[in-house]
Amino acid sequence: MAGAQAGDELFDLGPEEFVAARDELARRLKRAGDVKILAYTSSTSYALGEASGPTRVAWTIVDKQLPVVQCVQVERTGNVLTGSTINLRRLSVPIDRTGTC
Repeated sequence: MAGAQAGDELFDLGPEEFVAARDELARRLKRAGDVKILAYTSSTSYALGEASGPTRVAWTIVDKQLPVVQCVQVERTGNVLTGSTINLRRLSVPIDRTGTC
């Protein structure tokens, strides 16, 4: 994925520093309001089986701010017969509105 990843700095911390740093990161990233997904482009959206790859998501807080574009690393498991599970593995910091993942 392009750019730095939210939370990358947590990997270098010891157990005693991790919790405080994680909580601070969550506080910084949290935004009040209802989220509206404006658009997404995914390399895995039509997968019939297991797949993983980046998804570019444009979203906004309804009536509060300009759109935000981020990359999400998506992992799909399962299949159309047994059911699918979608895991979001990594979220990037906001990227340029015309940027790619």
